[in-house]
Amino acid sequence: MGFAVQLGALSSEADANALRDRARAAGFVAFHQRVNTDRGAVWRVRVGPEADRAAADRLRTSVVEKLGLKDAIVVPHP
Repeated sequence: MGFAVQLGALSSEADANALRDRARAAGFVAFHQRVNTDRGAVWRVRVGPEADRAAADRLRTSVVEKLGLKDAIVVPHP
């Protein structure tokens, strides 16, 4: 198991695509996943994955610096 950096969980697929594309334009390997929740579907936008937590923490720092997404979090992947 590795780790990824989650940029957000959005209720709009179009917004998730836009965030994913923004991250890709900044040089990140970005993807999104649809997840069904009690409140309906959400799209998790993530970058990575990284093999270890330390690398994921460095990736998160880069996300904050390049994209300004201070709420990005490191999560297990897959």
